Amino acid sequence: MIRFGPIVFFIGLLLSALALAMLIPALVDLLSGYTRNASVFAVSAGFTLFVGVSAVLGARADKREVDVRQSFVLAALGWTAAAAFAALPLSFSELGLDPANAFFEAMAGVTSTAATAIIGLD
Repeated sequence: MIRFGPIVFFIGLLLSALALAMLIPALVDLLSGYTRNASVFAVSAGFTLFVGVSAVLGARADKREVDVRQSFVLAALGWTAAAAFAALPLSFSELGLDPANAFFEAMAGVTSTAATAIIGLD
């Protein structure tokens, strides 16, 4: 039987780090005077941080040892969760991407494949 406590704990840490990374473009947009996307990144970072910290606090009592089966589940869910939450600012920004394209862009960014669905970047 797989214990999901350590998996939830480490995904919570991953999401918390992602939320802090989302604050960087929010700060850059704010300093450049482009407040619309700054607020999108700040709200997305706040929501991601809330979910991440909740996951860490909810799973903190469980043992943090991860076996081989848990590590496979952690890798798969970690990539998926990181891309799903990284897609939030793309969905709500001025780009106007639908959720599927936003998830595709976020997954391409997380995995650094350089694939894109955005037209007219030249």
